[in-house]
Amino acid sequence: MPLHSVAADNTIRDYTNSDWWTVYLTGILCLFTLGLMVYTAKLWHATVKLSRDAEKNSEEQRAHLISSLDATERAASAAERSAKISGQSLSTAQRAFVFLKGFDSIPNIFENVLKEYVIFAYAENAGVTPAQDVRFASSIQMQRGSAPQVPFFKTDFTGSSTSVMGPRSQVRSGYLPVSAGDLYDCWLGKTKIFIWMRLEYRDIFSQELLHHHEQCAEISLIHDPRSAPPMGHPPYLQFRVTGNQNSSS
Repeated sequence: MPLHSVAADNTIRDYTNSDWWTVYLTGILCLFTLGLMVYTAKLWHATVKLSRDAEKNSEEQRAHLISSLDATERAASAAERSAKISGQSLSTAQRAFVFLKGFDSIPNIFENVLKEYVIFAYAENAGVTPAQDVRFASSIQMQRGSAPQVPFFKTDFTGSSTSVMGPRSQVRSGYLPVSAGDLYDCWLGKTKIFIWMRLEYRDIFSQELLHHHEQCAEISLIHDPRSAPPMGHPPYLQFRVTGNQNSSS
C-alpha cells in the first residue's frame, strides 16, 4: 500500500509525515475517549442501580431489625413477668404462715384457793421456712352495764420481745390473768369480758413486708368459775369470736 498519493492539483500527499501521525493519534484518542464515555455511562448506571438496591435492602434490613428488636423486647418483658410470677409463687408457697390457734385457759390455784384464770394462745408456723421478728400483743377489756359496745383494742407492743419461729413449730403466748371475781360477775351477766391478741412477723423472702394475725373473743362461762373443773371436764371458760379485730395478712 503506498504511503503517499497525488492530489487533484498534482500535490503529493505524504501520509508518513508528523502531521498525519497527529491525525492518527487524535483519531485513536477520540475512539478511546468515546469508549471510555460508554464504559463510564454503563458504570454510572450500574452504580445507580446498585445504590437503589442497597437502599432497598437497607430499608428491608431496618424493618427486620426493628421487628427483631420488638420481638426481643416482648420476649424480655414476658421473661421478666414470668420470673416475677415464679418468684411470687415461690415466696407464697415457701414463706412462713404463722397464725393463732384460738384461746385457752387454766385455773391458777394458790393454797387451795382459786384466785384467777390465766388465758393464753398457741401460735403455729405452718410454713416451711422460719418466721422472723415474731412478737405478741394482748389485752383484756371489761364492759359493765346494759349497753355493751363493740370492743376496740389499740395495738401496743411495749415490753414485747421478738423471736424466731422455725417451720412447723408452735409457741405459746404470754399469760393474761382474769380474777375469779370478774369471771363470777361475767357468770352472773353483770360484766362482759373480751380477750384480744395480735401477732406480727416477717418471712425470709420479703423483709419489708409485715404479716399479722389477730383474734378477738368474748368469754362465756358454762359453770360457776369460783371452783376449778374436775379432772377430764371441759374448761369452764369458753371463747366466742366477736368484734371487728379478727384479721390476717
